[in-house]
Amino acid sequence: MNASPALDQVTLAGVHVVLRPLAFEHVQQLATVAKLSWFDLMSASCIAPDDEESAHAYVEEALAGWQRGSYLPFAVFDAKTDALVGGTRFGAIDLAMGQIEIGWTWYVEEVRQTAVNPECKLLLMSYAFDILGVERLQLKTGHKNATSQAAIAKLGCLREGTLRHAVIDRAGDWRDTVYYSLLRDEWPTTREILTMRLAAFD
Repeated sequence: MNASPALDQVTLAGVHVVLRPLAFEHVQQLATVAKLSWFDLMSASCIAPDDEESAHAYVEEALAGWQRGSYLPFAVFDAKTDALVGGTRFGAIDLAMGQIEIGWTWYVEEVRQTAVNPECKLLLMSYAFDILGVERLQLKTGHKNATSQAAIAKLGCLREGTLRHAVIDRAGDWRDTVYYSLLRDEWPTTREILTMRLAAFD
């Protein structure tokens, strides 16, 4: 059972990206940029905001989770163009036990392999460890999603193991889930890794 009240909505701003609280005003932009295929490797419960109806449902579900204290959802914007380029959120929030998860992350194709993901993770991790004061941060991904696994490993997170048949994917098949974590005393090293990666884009 979730032990935390709803977290305050915040805007997290970096050099390359701005993470704004997800809102219904983002529905049209979401419907314009998102593609269904990007969500194939996610669980069936994850709504793909690829048209106006599903984008509205995506925002509605995320904000309902925020009100329950389960999520803190963000829309990801390019800091220079102010274009919506993705989405991400905190989940599995239990501040009484010092636990939080980063996930539900997707980006438009144009910003992949750029500064967007590392800066998003730097902003989110900084908020989790330095502001919320968590002890353990979790990330997870599907066993078939090699790209996501490689990206998480590059953050310096420890691969803890695989939970077999954890969820059903969008094709209706069982999906194993690979779990990673980062602890408070490991955060300074990961922060340095991310800072160095971002310096390459300056």
